[in-house]
Amino acid sequence: MSWRIIECCISHSNVQNDGICVNGVIYYVAGVSGPPRAVSIICFDVRSEKFKVINKAKEMLLWSLSTLVNYKGTLGALLSDGYAEVTGETKFTEDRLYFVGVTGTDEIVLSPHYVSYLSEEPYCFHVYYYNIESNTIRRIEIQGMDAFRHCEIRHSLNHVEDVKLLQYI
Repeated sequence: MSWRIIECCISHSNVQNDGICVNGVIYYVAGVSGPPRAVSIICFDVRSEKFKVINKAKEMLLWSLSTLVNYKGTLGALLSDGYAEVTGETKFTEDRLYFVGVTGTDEIVLSPHYVSYLSEEPYCFHVYYYNIESNTIRRIEIQGMDAFRHCEIRHSLNHVEDVKLLQYI
């Protein structure tokens, strides 16, 4: 078996590294050649091997740094007033936070890109979980991040390990 190249009839360029798969369809943000040239959502249906452009609602803002999410089985896009980051005078942090995605329990995950220099503990890292329905925020502190203080932090949501393998080690 080898990889197949599938021709796409939509002239576009990927403007975002991350995509998301929802029910067998891969979605990603791309710049679509016009007219008019615009940032759009491209979808690729894995079963039919076809590409389409998603027509967004007129009221919907979409930027190249929008974070696509799977919210209760439906495609969504997260975007702050700062386009990619959540900033300003917040009650829970002074860090610049970025949308990571949505967990399987429908909480929005926010995190800085780098280990914080602003926290009480040196080189402490925090991840925030916002529950839309209860309007609550949980802050998780990850300690021991000194070695990563100059590295960009990348997240992987809903990663599952098979714990059955641990019994054989």
